[in-house]
This record gives sequence, structure tokens and C-alpha cells, in this order.
Amino acid sequence: MVSSLNVTIPYLRAQGWITKLVTLDFQGIPQKDPEWVQRLYCPVKIRYQRRPLAYPWRPYKQLERIIQTFYPHIVHVHHPFFLGAVGEKVAWWYHIPVVFTYHTWYHAYSHYIPLPNQITVPLINYRVRSFCKRAAHIIAPSNAVKNHIASSGIDTPTTVIPSAIQNHFISDWANPRKASSTFKLIVVGRFALEKNLPVLLEMLLLLPEHITLTFVGYGDQYYTLARLAYRTYKFTEQRVMFVLQPEREALIKLYKQADLFVFTSVSDTQALVLAEAMAAGCPVVALDGPGQQDIVINGYNGYLVKTIREMSECIAMIDRDRMLHQQLCTNAWQKGCQYHINEVGVKLLRCYEDIASKSTISR
Repeated sequence: MVSSLNVTIPYLRAQGWITKLVTLDFQGIPQKDPEWVQRLYCPVKIRYQRRPLAYPWRPYKQLERIIQTFYPHIVHVHHPFFLGAVGEKVAWWYHIPVVFTYHTWYHAYSHYIPLPNQITVPLINYRVRSFCKRAAHIIAPSNAVKNHIASSGIDTPTTVIPSAIQNHFISDWANPRKASSTFKLIVVGRFALEKNLPVLLEMLLLLPEHITLTFVGYGDQYYTLARLAYRTYKFTEQRVMFVLQPEREALIKLYKQADLFVFTSVSDTQALVLAEAMAAGCPVVALDGPGQQDIVINGYNGYLVKTIREMSECIAMIDRDRMLHQQLCTNAWQKGCQYHINEVGVKLLRCYEDIASKSTISR
């Protein structure tokens, strides 16, 4: 979400929209923020499960002062809890329409709360449903999310608009993969329980030795994955590699060097890493899931599969057929380019303009 906002907000400002991003001061030290970022003062800062958390001082008053500096036509929130809830409340005070982007299945992350799922899941679902009903408009990053919203009995107007990827991930053209003695698989993201990453190691056991796998990212599951790879499954460091939090240029290079991107999460509502990989000309083989269905087109820019065995068979087929692989690379690049801000931003602007035109507030 952060990377997408970093490209979306400059686009909106370039189109003449005065835009501010309000977030929390997680670190308590001066940040090299753009001029459009405003951080709420947070006297309490802690770490929970290795993640920084901050508690703002009188957040409603702080946000109200920001609202009073320019009285926005729209308040766009990206979370139904914490600061998102504060934004929704203050917007209601000033009769400003609220747009909410429904980024994820919030109940799928209930394991981060130290309470039984029987308690947390119903409470999360009730909170999210109530929040959605109060919004003036919902942006769904994928059709799966829009369908979920409709099936939940929420009649708030909803528009499907995927998030944009940063421009530097988009190659000028689909780089042809050079013939090599190895076939490189890559997965990029958080090493987290909900990403279902250990099954990739099980899948690799079904593939020939010349097919390698690189994990790129960070997270609590790193040590678990490393133990599984090197101790349990006895893979060598040449067969399974870990690249932790690479710099941007290094990540772009990894995307371009990879032959296939593999993805096993079935809870993501929009996996932007798939768009990043495709924009570098890297096709995708993924377990079928809501975040994959809008971007992966079977036989065109990748494949959606039901099981790990199907995934291994699909990878082996692509490895054997280099003409198919090159066509997948070209098509993946074309699909990835559709996530450029110039493509996505037009849809977002049209949505904003429609909402603002219906507002009864004069500015």
C-alpha cells in the first residue's frame, strides 16, 4: 500500500488535486518525507511481533486541525481500524464523503491478535461491515473483493480499481530470457504465515535439480523457512536462496533475472508483487486465489493451479518449452504495464470527481 501511495499521490497533485497523506510518527525522529506527508504526534511507541506500533496523542484533535487547513472534498481511508477509523469520524463531523479502499481480508489476519478466533473473527467482520456501510464509496482492488462486499450485504457503491505499481518496476520492453543451465523461480513478499510459503519447498522437491528458488523479502517466518530448506529438505544454498530486504535496484534486477514468479498465498486480495514481476517480463504460476484472478490469465501470462503438484507440473512444462516461456514473458510485460499510474490514475480521478460532484458541501 505504501509503495502505491508513493506514486499515486504525486500523480493526483500533478492533476491539480491538493492531496495530503496523514500517517503516524512511528519512529519519533525527523523523516525525509515529501511535503504532502503529515505525521500525527505519537508519544507512545512499541513493537509488537517485531512490528512498530504508535499511539497518537488526541488523534481526533490533531486530524481536525489538519482538516481545517484546507477542507478537503474527500477523505480517503485505507484501513477500517485505528487511524482509518479516526479519519472516518472526523470526516463525518465535517460532512465530508469518505472513500474506503478495501485492501484485504481482515479476518484472515486474526492470528496476530492474542485472542481465540471464535472471538476475533466475528468482531472483525462486524466492524468492517459497519465501516463499509458508512462510507460514501468503496474502492475494491479486485473483482473478488467487490463480489465479497456484495455478498456481505453491503450496498455502498463500489468500484474496482487496482493499485498502481511504482514506475521504476516497469521495463521498457519484455527482456528476452537468455538460455541458461538453470531455471530460476522467485517469490517476493513478507515471510509471514498467511503467505503459505513452506509449500514452495515441498513443490521444489518434485522438480529437477536445475530449477532453483529464491525467496526475497523479510518477516518472522524467515528462520522457519531456512530450517526447512537446509535442515529438513537438505537443499543446497545454490538451489534455495534467500535475499533479505534488497535495495530497489537489486530487486528490479532479481525480477528481470527470474524465469518464473511463484505465488502461494490464497488470502491476498491484490498481490501487487505479481504486477511488479510481470512489468519486468516475468510470468506467474500461482495457486488460485482472489488476488491472482484479475491479473493471471491461464496460458497467456501465466497459470493458476489448484495444488502444489499441479504447480510443479506447470513449471516443468514451461521449462521444457522455451517458445511458450518467451510468449508468456511478452504477455506478462504487457499486462504489467496496465498497472502504471497513468492507467490506474485515470480511473481513480474519475471516481473522485464523481463523488465530489455529488457532495452538497461548497468549498
